[in-house]
Amino acid sequence: MSSHDAERPDLGTGVSGCCAPKENLCRNAESVALADLFRALGHPVRIGILKEIIARQEACCGEIVGCLPLAQSTVSQHLQVLKESGLLTCEIRGRTCSYRINEAFLAGDDAAGSRLLAEAESFFSQIMTAARTSLQARERQE
Repeated sequence: MSSHDAERPDLGTGVSGCCAPKENLCRNAESVALADLFRALGHPVRIGILKEIIARQEACCGEIVGCLPLAQSTVSQHLQVLKESGLLTCEIRGRTCSYRINEAFLAGDDAAGSRLLAEAESFFSQIMTAARTSLQARERQE
């Protein structure tokens, strides 16, 4: 347990004085899925790969490698993470894989993807609301 964790009496005990049970906060399926999506988006190279695929509409690994200062194996690993997250689809064409944005996932045609994106939107909305509320409170104090 870190020193920060020692300040949180609810950690490790399952008992909470001010917080919801940690199982509800961290281990529910929605939180795990959302964290997985954010993890996939949490690397600047993967953001760059997504931007490149969006610009091209479709790209194979070799085309993406040509745009980045990275080895093919590294780009392949990043593509795999994006594919596993549901953000990309891969179509095998002979000896190459063509990657595209997963329109079904992002358009909400995929039920799980639709729920996940709605959860992400709600999460960011909550953060923005909290930030605005905090800013307004601080301005009133000044």
